[in-house]
Amino acid sequence: MKRTILLSALLCLFAAPYYSSVSAQPGSGDYPRHAEQYLWSDESWAQSQQTTYTYTNWGDVETELIEYANISWPNEKRSYTYDEKKMLTLELGQKYIASQWVNSSRDRYEYGDQGHLLVEYHESWNGTQWTIASATKNEYEFDGSNIIKITILNYNLDTRQFEYKFRYLYTLNESGQIIELDGQSYNNGEWVNLNRQFIFWLNTGRVDYMLLDMWQGGDWIHMSKMDWDYLENGGSVLTTSSWDAGSQSYNLSIRIRNEFDTHENQTLALTQNYQDGDWTTLTSTQMTNTYNNNHLTEQVTDTWRIGIPGIKTGGGSWIHTKRELFSDFATMGVNETELITSSFDFFPNPATDRLTVRLSKQNTQPVEILILNLSGQVLKSFWIQPGEEHPDLTVSDLDPGYYLLSVQGARLNMTKPLIIK
Repeated sequence: MKRTILLSALLCLFAAPYYSSVSAQPGSGDYPRHAEQYLWSDESWAQSQQTTYTYTNWGDVETELIEYANISWPNEKRSYTYDEKKMLTLELGQKYIASQWVNSSRDRYEYGDQGHLLVEYHESWNGTQWTIASATKNEYEFDGSNIIKITILNYNLDTRQFEYKFRYLYTLNESGQIIELDGQSYNNGEWVNLNRQFIFWLNTGRVDYMLLDMWQGGDWIHMSKMDWDYLENGGSVLTTSSWDAGSQSYNLSIRIRNEFDTHENQTLALTQNYQDGDWTTLTSTQMTNTYNNNHLTEQVTDTWRIGIPGIKTGGGSWIHTKRELFSDFATMGVNETELITSSFDFFPNPATDRLTVRLSKQNTQPVEILILNLSGQVLKSFWIQPGEEHPDLTVSDLDPGYYLLSVQGARLNMTKPLIIK
């Protein structure tokens, strides 16, 4: 997975995305026209699907044809349309049913003059016409070219109107870096404080650490501190510490480590929590990458299976989960080796009643969303099939506190901290 450290990726842990354009894949480079996926079953690899890609002349995905080994799953096709600025404006999903391609889903995107995403529609086909399943509208306020406020409106299916949901206020330093981000929710006709973050930067332009406060009982309450350490080849370690009111200090809580090889494809995704003076592995995925002539031709994914929740690393074992083979490479633009990767974010965070999860356009395979406690116990799980709309998850039955939200899929193995208030 290509690693690019963007502010939007950092802030999506506890904030709104810093909206820009939507893309069907990460950028220009060398890409496979053909990919095969295998799953580990009965001590051997069994093919689950194969995907054929075509690309635009500048390197974005133009079509994807997904053929499943399971004959009960209809094959799928996704087509992408771009405007003159090479921004993704339309994604059409179709399924092969009764010997013909049938519409299933459609996503539409509208942008402002500066390239920021204004409206995002998710639509479904009812057999005769497209109907809106969900939609989000973003309103921006600028200081020069810098965004200082984003207001998010959700589409009400009953009234067919956009309604205020959240807004995020940005404070910038002289270099244009965000140093404070205030989140608010819209309740009963007024904006109510939700959370705020203070962001501290290194001289290199990377985030050093972040402080998160929550609004409770008419006052700001310390919640957590997030420290970043940066590794070679674009890797990083994010350590989250939770505020302890008794000791008036931040105590170690969660650590997320991501490592990449010299081609900048991911090799490790590790999530741990701090327990009894040591780090305990909750989830972990390692990828073994094989290259030929600078092309990634094979990636084998192993997952760490914990024997008993709460036991430290020695209590588990690595098991095979996925194997992907890539071939027939197309070269567009810069000579890079990249996977067509997926990503996700969610908001609001902290959450109270419901949580919206957004998967990237690259998600063409089933993924599982897990909510875990800090002992690694799975409290909730949801499956999202390819082409399914971005889900809103109910979290009102969870006690206030710290959790982990994990998304597991063929090309997406990622865990982020979640706070329920």
